[in-house]
Amino acid sequence: MTKRTTSVKDFKGTFKMLISRLFKNKITIFTAILFAILSTILVITGPKILNNLMEIIISSNYEFKDVTKYGLIILIMYVTAAILNYFQGYIMTILSVNATKRLRSEISKKINKLPFKYFDNNSYGDILSRVTNDVDTVGFTLERSLSSLLTAIIMIIGIPIVMFTINWQLTLISLLQLPFTFLIVFIVVKFNQQHFIKQQRYLGDINGYIEENFSAHNIVKAFNGEQKSLDEFNKINMNLQSSSQYAQFYSGLMHPIINFVSNIIYVLIILVGAYIAIKNNNIEFLATIITFMTYSKLFNQPISQIGSVSSNLQSTMAAAERVFEFLSENEQVEDLDKQEIISTINGKIEFRHVNFGYNNEQQVI
Repeated sequence: MTKRTTSVKDFKGTFKMLISRLFKNKITIFTAILFAILSTILVITGPKILNNLMEIIISSNYEFKDVTKYGLIILIMYVTAAILNYFQGYIMTILSVNATKRLRSEISKKINKLPFKYFDNNSYGDILSRVTNDVDTVGFTLERSLSSLLTAIIMIIGIPIVMFTINWQLTLISLLQLPFTFLIVFIVVKFNQQHFIKQQRYLGDINGYIEENFSAHNIVKAFNGEQKSLDEFNKINMNLQSSSQYAQFYSGLMHPIINFVSNIIYVLIILVGAYIAIKNNNIEFLATIITFMTYSKLFNQPISQIGSVSSNLQSTMAAAERVFEFLSENEQVEDLDKQEIISTINGKIEFRHVNFGYNNEQQVI
């Protein structure tokens, strides 16, 4: 069997190869990015317009037509954002499905070019797991996580810009959660990567073991090897359970911690905003406080998405590395030029002390 590793050998290189397959159609991907930018701008601009409406209402200097005008503007903005977001998601789905299709096609072509040595050193079940489970994991992330990550990045950049135009003090308080959040994500991702790698490896092992034992089930029964087979399966299954349990547990820690930091920031915005309103005797500042409370919750959304996407990316990079590892295997060398046609054969052939193996530990003949 191949040597097992506990970390992605080249996270950055694997990610680049993954993205390169998504960027085959640059016009389409840039269209998706444009739709994501426009829809996000509309979403994060809505509370600012709502802030203007609340200031007018609080000052009691308004007419019903003003409320109707602002209401229609916000409605049109959110409907347009929803439409753009739908098309952006649709485009990302098409791109991811095509990228997954290309991966499977590359694997199918690669299988026919690999030497016997590779299949002797690797179980068919593990190879099958790379074609199915690993490619499916990659496809799921390309379809869901990258779209969420793109939107999250734009929101993290855009929301503070809009908030600064309203009140810079409350904006600085809102931004306090960023360093804490990214530090938490960095620590969890760095520590948890080994568990996701093991999870994908053991998943391949268990698929390989099931395929080999089920296809040779008659032989196992004939030689009374049921208990030995069951013990070996339980051992691999326990390894898979342990690695999956740790991977999901540490990933699950991010959301409660991020929400805890966000709630603290939420309370600070209310306290500091109330202090500014009382100090300046400015009742209209209540509209700003309410707007920042909205932005605080809105700002927490992309931060939570990044935490969730980081968990998906860990398993995806582990799966993608296994796929690209397979695609980079040395192919069978063509030796057609070395063939020699013998017209007449005389004599006899003897085999004495002949043995053969792809490695010293395991002899085939």
